[in-house]
Amino acid sequence: MGYRSYGLCNEVQTRSCNVSDALVQSSSRTRDLCSYARRLEESTTRRIDLYYVMNDKKEVKKTDLHTWSLAFKKMDRQIDRTTLRGADISTVFLGLDHGYQEGKPLIFETMVFGGKLDQEQMRCSTYQEALDMHKAMCERVLDET
Repeated sequence: MGYRSYGLCNEVQTRSCNVSDALVQSSSRTRDLCSYARRLEESTTRRIDLYYVMNDKKEVKKTDLHTWSLAFKKMDRQIDRTTLRGADISTVFLGLDHGYQEGKPLIFETMVFGGKLDQEQMRCSTYQEALDMHKAMCERVLDET
């Protein structure tokens, strides 16, 4: 991504250098475009920490968008699923940081479908926490009925 924005920036600057000094205003526009391209690249680069993959050993690691999208197609994201008293409790690997880089990444989610706690959800950071969170949500469902 970044190489495109810098390529565009360099191309615009080269063209700008070939223009006479009378077109100072276009130089200002060139700087604005280059500044925008650099900010766009920086914001895209920061977002890379949003993507995570989990291997068969349940180990999680950060990755880039391309690797994440390829792995996500094949990945078994279901951690646990339980049906209790008309409610389905599902725990999955999200693969995206739903904490948006504030604190620990929230990449696992337990959610209830049906029953009194319908749409109740919790998120956590590790596989072990996800297992514990699933168990805790099952207990909550049993307590509510």
